Amino acid sequence: MEKKGSLLLCAIFLMISTVYAYSIRSLSTDDAIYPKFIMYLLLGLTIMLILEVLLSKGDEFKVKLFEEFATAQFFTVLIAGISYIVLINILGYFISTSLFMITTLILLKNKKKSSIIVTLIFCIFLFLIFKLFLGVPVPTGIIF
Repeated sequence: MEKKGSLLLCAIFLMISTVYAYSIRSLSTDDAIYPKFIMYLLLGLTIMLILEVLLSKGDEFKVKLFEEFATAQFFTVLIAGISYIVLINILGYFISTSLFMITTLILLKNKKKSSIIVTLIFCIFLFLIFKLFLGVPVPTGIIF
């Protein structure tokens, strides 16, 4: 992407921030803390990107977009993601999340053993946070 494209992207981010700021104005002070944090973070990062683009010289800022794009890998992960969405209501959140993570990590060429360990740790962490600590209901399926 060249400077013009990057500045156009920055303009889009600024518009998104403006729409976001407008949409959260009706929230109470307590409810708006996190949305405001996200909005200010987006604004700050956008301003940093604008400065980086403006201060860079000519071809120095060119980014080779999709240079190493793996089409087969992308579509395989896309199909896995769609399957995940379908399976949440059938198998339940934790089982479908485990299957999705293991499948995706292996498809992205990670080691099987480390993929399984990371998935188990992550799902146990999610279970502890959502079910035990916060008491938030998660989608349940036929099994769990």
